[in-house]
Amino acid sequence: MSLWNRAKMIIKMRRKLQGKPSKEISAFLDSAEMESILDEIVTEFNVENLDDIIREIRTLKDSGFYERLIYAFKVWKKIFEPSARLNNEELLNSHFTRLAFENLSHAPLYHPPRTDLITFKVFGAFHRFLEMLYYLEVERNLEYEDMLSIYFSGIDERVTLTLDKFDEVSETPKINSKFFLNLKKVKWKDKNTKKLFDKLHEAMDFAGRFIFNSLPLQFPVAEGYLMIFLTGCSAVNDGRLEINENDIVRGYRSYFKLMKADVTKYKVKKELLNWEGKSKGHLICKKCGGYYKLKAGESPEDFEYCQCGGKLKYYDLDEFTIKKAIKEGWKVGRDKSMK
Repeated sequence: MSLWNRAKMIIKMRRKLQGKPSKEISAFLDSAEMESILDEIVTEFNVENLDDIIREIRTLKDSGFYERLIYAFKVWKKIFEPSARLNNEELLNSHFTRLAFENLSHAPLYHPPRTDLITFKVFGAFHRFLEMLYYLEVERNLEYEDMLSIYFSGIDERVTLTLDKFDEVSETPKINSKFFLNLKKVKWKDKNTKKLFDKLHEAMDFAGRFIFNSLPLQFPVAEGYLMIFLTGCSAVNDGRLEINENDIVRGYRSYFKLMKADVTKYKVKKELLNWEGKSKGHLICKKCGGYYKLKAGESPEDFEYCQCGGKLKYYDLDEFTIKKAIKEGWKVGRDKSMK
């Protein structure tokens, strides 16, 4: 009896019992669904290297990493130290992120074809997965320097422009606004291409349910956004505005390769830090640990006391150096508004 026929038999038994299935039966059914979909893909599609993707999906459970990745998504809001998260101003100091922000659409609801296939929301899923992969590699909550490495090391641009070759190229091509303007226009080549994408996404969904006992509802959505972004990048990198079946395969190859890579080896590049006014220095209160970045036209003499009443001292340091001081035992908090 085939795996799928066994699954159908269990479904009939469950209906007769009219009871809630055990975790074991649920996991078996999810596994059977996954295998059935993968068999359909093998039968219907003949795409180069597609068999590698099928093999990767079937072995997701073996390494245990995919289960950890789903768990990281589930607790995502808790994987950061209090002072780690970058604010919007800091994020937009990334040339790569700013280009995406300025050239991709910001539709409140995602509903292609009424909206673009790749929006800024879809782009955002890419960085979220990079954060989770970094978190799993360091095996601790993310700190500010980790976030700088994620957003200012060039790993995001490297993956976007070279995909599954991101760890092989010596130099990353320079990205520009034209890339994101083209990404904004990307569409599916035809219904068959969209069908392959949907089938693989469905198989990944059932793989997640099989591997993780209580799959977060939003995980398949976020993963779908990530895959749309990567497949769209594959098309644009090849000079096209239509996603074909080979783009889908390359997108998944990139995803699975990222899962196995040590993303922490890509460290922050100071030349990519574009803090506005960083040369103006900062005022630091050693009583509460707050710091304030001087703006254009301001001088240290304009300020004497912190809001907490502590004495302020001027340091000709950029924000990167101040944040680094946290690791060295100097208690410095988040940016403050000082009067």
